[in-house]
Amino acid sequence: MTAKNLTIYGLLFAGVLACSTSAILIKSSTEPSILVAAFRLLIASILLSPFYLLALRKHRARYTRSHLRATIWPGVILGLHFITWITGVRYTLVANATLIVTMTPVVMPFFLYFLFRQKLTRAEWLGTLLAVVGVLVLTGFDFRFSPQHFRGDMICLLSLVLLTYYLVLARINRDIPSIWLYLAPLYFFAGVFCLLLTPLFQVNPFQVYPWREIVIFLGLALIPTVIGHSLFNYCMRHLPSQFVAIVTPGEFILAGILAYFFFREVPRWTFYAAGLLLLAGILAALKDQSRQFPSGDTEL
Repeated sequence: MTAKNLTIYGLLFAGVLACSTSAILIKSSTEPSILVAAFRLLIASILLSPFYLLALRKHRARYTRSHLRATIWPGVILGLHFITWITGVRYTLVANATLIVTMTPVVMPFFLYFLFRQKLTRAEWLGTLLAVVGVLVLTGFDFRFSPQHFRGDMICLLSLVLLTYYLVLARINRDIPSIWLYLAPLYFFAGVFCLLLTPLFQVNPFQVYPWREIVIFLGLALIPTVIGHSLFNYCMRHLPSQFVAIVTPGEFILAGILAYFFFREVPRWTFYAAGLLLLAGILAALKDQSRQFPSGDTEL
C-alpha cells in the first residue's frame, strides 16, 4: 500500500470522526430544522470561499459554467438531506440516528448499479448484507418499543437515501478541476435552497439569534460540514464508492459515546447488535484491497 493510499485512508477516518459530532450539535440547538440546515450550509460556503477563490485563479481556464451548474442539483439533494437528518435526530436517540444515516452500504449498491452498472466484489456484498440486517434489527425493535423513536428512525432512513445519492453525485462530478470548486458553490446552493423553503415551515430566518445558537451553527458548519463532508467528497473521488459507504458508519461509535456524556442517552441492546453487524461489514470490506482507485482530482 502506497503512502498516497494511506493518506487517503487517514482522511476518510478523519471525516468519520468529524461527522460524529453532528447529531450532538443538532440536539443542542432549539431552532427549527430548516434554519439549522440553512445556516449550517451558508456558513460552510463562506468558510470555504477563500479556497474557492484560490482554486478559481489556478483553474480558471478549465473551470466552466457547466461545472458551476453541475453543483446545483447536488446542493438541492444535500439541503433535503440536512432537513430530514436534523428532523430525524430530534425524534430518536443520537446513536440510532447516526447509525441509520451512515448505513449507506444498504442503498449505495442500487445507485452504483443503475447509474454506473458497477458490480460489487464479494467482500462489499457481504458488508452490504450485514448492514441490511443491522437496519432491520434496529428499526424493527424500535417500532415495538417506542413509536416516537420509530418515526425518527424512518425520517433518518429517508435522509440516508438522500445522503447516498449526494455522495454518488460527488463521484459523477469528479471532473470538476478542484474539490473546492465543487464544494463551496454546492454548500451555497444548498443553503439558499433551504432558505427558500422556510415559508413552507412558517419560520422567519431574519431574526436575532442567541449567541448559543450562533456557536452551534458555526460548529456544525466547521466540523461535520467543512471538515467531515469535504473529506467524504474527496475520498469518493479516490476510493471505491462502496468501500467509503461501508467505512463511514464507524462514526456511530463516537456519536453514541458523546450522546451518553451530553444527554445521558443509553442505547438499547438493538443498537449494539446493529453496531456489531456494521463493524463486521466494515472488516469484510477492509479485507478486499483488489479494487483500483478511481482516477480523479488529486488536489484537496
